[in-house]
Formats: sequence, structure tokens, C-alpha cells
Amino acid sequence: FFNRFFGLPSYREQQRPQQRDAVRGTGFIVSEDGYVVTNHHVVEDAGK
Repeated sequence: FFNRFFGLPSYREQQRPQQRDAVRGTGFIVSEDGYVVTNHHVVEDAGK
């Protein structure tokens, strides 16, 4: 009871896989080696 309100996460909370945010944007592939033309806000915080 106390852990539910004051302590460790419950078993169910520990089992949830982390979800990644899905983002969408548009762009055009402009060369055979993979260059893409798009708006800055589409890739601003991209990790890869």
C-alpha cells in the first residue's frame, strides 16, 4: 500500500517498455548517395 503512493514503482510500471515519440516530416531525395532536401524543423532535434 505505501509503496503504491510513496515508494517504488509498481511491478506493472516497471514492465512498460519505453516508447519513442513518432515524428513525421517531408523531404525529397535529391541524389543517389542519399542527400535529402527538407525543412530545418523536420530534422532540428534528430539523433540520426
